[in-house]
Amino acid sequence: MDEIRPFSVDRGEVFKALLLSPSSGWPVWATLAVGLIVTAAGMAVDARFVMLGLMICVAVTPGLVAFVYFSHTLDPEMVANLLPHTLERVEGGFRLCLWRRRDEDEPTGDTPEEAPGGWMRTGMISLSDEKITGRKTTFGYEVLYFKDSPMKILYVPRF
Repeated sequence: MDEIRPFSVDRGEVFKALLLSPSSGWPVWATLAVGLIVTAAGMAVDARFVMLGLMICVAVTPGLVAFVYFSHTLDPEMVANLLPHTLERVEGGFRLCLWRRRDEDEPTGDTPEEAPGGWMRTGMISLSDEKITGRKTTFGYEVLYFKDSPMKILYVPRF
């Protein structure tokens, strides 16, 4: 058996996809636009509006960005992309296996859940091609969107 080399999707790639997606990025862009408009209007009207607009841009918008990022990346239907995993193309879909490093004090054995390199399989998710509802291609990944599936979003590396 070859050495198992699990990977995880780059968090920056997920962040960029979230911000550029209209369904999840619009609150961030709307808040930033409101902050800039209030700042620009404050320059003509009152300095207090400048301060309010800058507070929206510097405090509210980053807080909203953090909320959007964590609410999407901690979603059980998405989090498997960010954990160490292997992705295998099988007939009619994908097989995603989740892996973790074996603890040093754990006994070793030759079970199907163990692999060379100190990795232990902790779970497996099967995804069907029939449930794909959309695709999007980014620089490093092809993003597949599923419906009625254990995962809603799957990042497939482009080699």
